[in-house]
Amino acid sequence: MIYFDNAASTKPDLDILEKYRQINEELYANPSSLNNFSKHCEHLFNQTKHQILSSLNLKNDYDVIFTSGASESNSLALIGYVIKNIKKGDNIIVSEVEHASILNASKYLSEKYNIKVSYLKIKSDGQYDVEHFKTLINKKTILVSLMLVNNEIGTIYDMSKIKEILKEYPDVIFHSDAVQAIGKINYDYNLFDMFTLSGHKIHSMKGQGALILKKNLQLSPLIFGGNQQENIRSGTLDLANAYCLNLAIKKAIKEIDIHQKNVQLIHDKIFKYLKNNGDLYELNSKIDDLCYILNFSFKHKKASVMCEALSLKGIQTTTVSACSSHVDSSSYVVKALGKNESIYKNTLRISFSKYNTLKEADEFIDAVETLNMEIKDER
Repeated sequence: MIYFDNAASTKPDLDILEKYRQINEELYANPSSLNNFSKHCEHLFNQTKHQILSSLNLKNDYDVIFTSGASESNSLALIGYVIKNIKKGDNIIVSEVEHASILNASKYLSEKYNIKVSYLKIKSDGQYDVEHFKTLINKKTILVSLMLVNNEIGTIYDMSKIKEILKEYPDVIFHSDAVQAIGKINYDYNLFDMFTLSGHKIHSMKGQGALILKKNLQLSPLIFGGNQQENIRSGTLDLANAYCLNLAIKKAIKEIDIHQKNVQLIHDKIFKYLKNNGDLYELNSKIDDLCYILNFSFKHKKASVMCEALSLKGIQTTTVSACSSHVDSSSYVVKALGKNESIYKNTLRISFSKYNTLKEADEFIDAVETLNMEIKDER
């Protein structure tokens, strides 16, 4: 099998899986209990926080809230912050191409709390429209949430101009969904007041996520219980999950340059093939986007048919983001680029990891060429 759907989920690292088993077997006490065994587990839990902050080169004014994943972290960031700080303003800004967890959290705030949600447009090159952003932000804006790397087309967003504008609004909190960025690009995350990450995107397990936030931020909890994790996210502390997320972050960041070189070769080989066959494909990703994600559209075939045919050949891809695939088969991200309906309804996203090879890139190209001849035109 060739697995080219790593933006949806990655294969867990065997060392991390083994550590997860070991911790659950040896350090199973509830870290919130008062006995010495529990206190030892609590100490290790707190150590993981410091190690994550150190791996991300964050200043000491940040904290880590462990969650069940990026969707919970994004909901906690938006809903938790707005509910707690609703007296400060009634406007938030998100981009029109955010992950579904951001868009749906924003919709919830609009419907239940009468929050005005302003949607930032992107330009035809995929970057945020800074001039449009200037027209959206105002004195009633309390939070801006913009993803750092797009999960469908791989755009690495230039946040510097957004941050420059935010200097004129010091009370506005800046959050970012950084799920596709962690371990793939070198970045100064001190730029954000809050950001989100996920374990299963960096070769750890599903059910692992975190919201990194500045210590002075006040959030209303979404889960109520025993007031764990600074009373922001109650529930029994999961040492094994936290510890393994820490290992995954540390390993991903340490190996960024090594794996990026290999993935870049895979990406560029397929990108060149698609570009040289412009009569068959339209590229939706640019050459300087994140090399781990490559998005294109079929000009004469149905993407859903090609995706299924590739899968039957053992090549696993996807048409749209996994979190949107059961809702709509078209890409709202590619549509936002200004592409026509025949393009944004026929996208294929391939995404790579450290386990992929150049040989697999060759096999993918051969398979697509073969299917182009075998499957009749349907558009």
